[in-house]
Parts: sequence; C-alpha cells; structure tokens
Amino acid sequence: MKRLIGLASGLLIVGMAAICSADTISSATSRVHVKVNPDVAVSLVTPTVDLGEIQRGLINGRVDFRVDANQQYVQLSVAASNLYKGDDPLYAGPDAVAPILVVPTASIQPENGSNPATGQSTVSVALLNGTTIGNFPASESDPVVFESAANGHFSQVVHTSFAWNQDQVEKPAGDYSGVVRLTAALLP
Repeated sequence: MKRLIGLASGLLIVGMAAICSADTISSATSRVHVKVNPDVAVSLVTPTVDLGEIQRGLINGRVDFRVDANQQYVQLSVAASNLYKGDDPLYAGPDAVAPILVVPTASIQPENGSNPATGQSTVSVALLNGTTIGNFPASESDPVVFESAANGHFSQVVHTSFAWNQDQVEKPAGDYSGVVRLTAALLP
C-alpha cells in the first residue's frame, strides 16, 4: 500500500510539473487567397464639351475619356447622337427643328502608345450601328481591340473625335446638343 501511495504521489508530482511547464504562446497558420476578376471602368475627363459657335459647316469636337482596366487588351467603340435644338430628341411638335446630323465617321486615339491590334495609332471608325444613349438616338461603331503599352493593364486617357454637319442656311438659331459615348469591354 505504501508503494501504491508512493507511486500515486510520484505521478501527481510529474503531472503537476507538466502543467507548470505548459506553453505560454501558441499559433497556427492558414493560407488565404483571392481571385481578382477582370475589371474595366470608363470615366469622363471633361463632362461637358463646348463645340463653339457656327453658322454653317462642319462642327468638330473632341471628347476625352479615361479608361482603366486590369487587362492589357481592351475593345473600344464609340457612339454619337445628332445635335438637337433644346436638348430634346423626342420633341415632334409642329415647330420641331430638324437635328444637326452627326458625320458617320469618328476616331479613337489612346494616349501612351497604346495601339490597335492591327498596328495603327489612330483608328477611324464608321458610325453605322443604331443604338441609343439615354433618350438620344445614336450611331455606334464596331469595337476595335487595343493593346496597352503598359504590361498587364490598360490605364490611360482615350481621345475620341466626332463631327456634325450644319449645312442648312435657314437652321433656327439657338443651342443644339447631343451626347457621345465610349464603351470599353474586356476580351473573354
């Protein structure tokens, strides 16, 4: 019995020693990961562009957009509406004024050495496809693929140029306005 009590006492002392020498800090490590999905954003450099004043002739306008994408290749297309008196393309009353027609060609020119996949530095595009921008009927180009000069991303200003033809001598004086749009899409 004395032996059993001695053995129990010894085990109790060893157990207490183990408790007294327990770790005071512990840690574990886990891997974490995230997948960054393709992303593109288009913003205006100048929200409203004043095309100036004219009696008759071509009205040229340049609208600058900012395109930021996390891919090197981006499809760009442009669209433009006619210019409407009173900023109302839907007015069809008896005193409605015919719009100033958009010329069916435009150009797209990114800054910083980005070129179309075809190699030119500026692309002229035909505005042939019918679309709408808000309430404005518009004409849109087919998309053109551009490659960024920066490896892995496309982040730069894109210049777009449009023209409208005011060829009517008796066009009522006043303010005429319309809208233009740049669309950027990532390749699948």
